[in-house]
Amino acid sequence: MKGMKSQIDSMQNQMNSMQSQIDGMQNQMNSMQGQINGMQSQINDMQSEMKSMQNQMNSMQGQINGMQNEMKDMKSQINGMQSEMKGMKSQINGMQSEMKGMQGDIKGIRDEVRDVKVEMAGMKNKVDETYEIVKALEHRAQVNKAEHDQMRNDIAYIKGDVQTIKRAIYRIEEATANNWADIARLKQVNMERM
Repeated sequence: MKGMKSQIDSMQNQMNSMQSQIDGMQNQMNSMQGQINGMQSQINDMQSEMKSMQNQMNSMQGQINGMQNEMKDMKSQINGMQSEMKGMKSQINGMQSEMKGMQGDIKGIRDEVRDVKVEMAGMKNKVDETYEIVKALEHRAQVNKAEHDQMRNDIAYIKGDVQTIKRAIYRIEEATANNWADIARLKQVNMERM
């Protein structure tokens, strides 16, 4: 009986030691939770992993009571998990640094967007000025077209007048020719009488 009690006490001491290690790990996990709060995009994955780890640890705690031969393996597993958590801490620190760098990149992009907006405002002013110039040119073209149409009408009217004048000149020339013929005949008659 004393030997069994000694074994039970030894197992209890080992379990207490493991519990303190697990409590230490829980404290580290709580500290990590404070760092994780600022990184919402990674929280879901890490929380699911941490919940899985917690479930595994709870399952391991239940198995420890009846599995003395596996306690050394579980200790090494816990040490490995602590190392992994340290690695996770360093990863989180690296991610925080990357996020700071991303914030700088975002600020640079915002500045570039602001510059593009200023350039677009200047381009809009130029487009508005160009539009006004085009409208003025269109109006001028319409005025020129109206003037050209009026000139065409005037030219057509002048052509009609020229044709009328030509016909009148032709009639005058014809009448003059007839008059000269009459004059010639009259001269001939006068000469015959003399």
